[in-house]
Amino acid sequence: MHKTTMILKCAGLVFAIQQAISQQCSPKEFHLKFNGKLSVDGYQTIFSANGTSFGNAMHKCINFCYEDQRCIGVEVCELNPELFKCRVCCEWMKLGNHTETQPGCKYLETIDENGENLAVTGELSTIFDEENLFNGSNAVDGVTSCNIAPSMAANESEKASWLRIGLKEKVRVWKVLLYNRQSYGDRLHDVSVNVTGNEINHLCGFYPGPGGNGDQLLFLCKNGIIGDTVTITIQAKEGQTEILNLCEVEVFAHP
Repeated sequence: MHKTTMILKCAGLVFAIQQAISQQCSPKEFHLKFNGKLSVDGYQTIFSANGTSFGNAMHKCINFCYEDQRCIGVEVCELNPELFKCRVCCEWMKLGNHTETQPGCKYLETIDENGENLAVTGELSTIFDEENLFNGSNAVDGVTSCNIAPSMAANESEKASWLRIGLKEKVRVWKVLLYNRQSYGDRLHDVSVNVTGNEINHLCGFYPGPGGNGDQLLFLCKNGIIGDTVTITIQAKEGQTEILNLCEVEVFAHP
């Protein structure tokens, strides 16, 4: 076992964390995104830990981050002078201004780039209108802000509406980014994102919702999820039906 030092550079501050690891790992570089914290409905935590200092709490979350590709950010809050809590982001996250001002909290994020969008085809379980104006290809046309046809993909109201995105090639999927419509955003709820490869389905994430108008919703997949198809499904509650409508879907492989 050997020790590695990872330097976290955050707004002029430098945090050196001594980390004992048993195998060679690729360190992540985190930068201070803002002072404060993500809003309660802005993300889904995948790991949390307490520590006796900022560095101690951060150390515990970084240990987790070395092994999980979903770690794109870490929130650290001072609960009292001797107790700090870190949270790792995330299974899903709303992009944009979904933050809260809270003294004693910092949110640090990686500087990883998305790379090439691999989404090339879109297919719906049903199409909202008979003229096919709301067809699945609208979800891969590059238009990320929409309200009506022909820029939006929309199903008829049904029990389990789905949108299947075909990828350019089979890859280890890292990020799936959904662009919600500019009105009736609350229709996006109880959404699951699955990656399929070799006829095996892997859950990337589940978003309970409801979404907001114009939301950009980022899902992050677990390590090792490989596939060439991504399916977004909205599950209706007992006795109800739902319409799945999205402006755009983007899919990215791990760098």
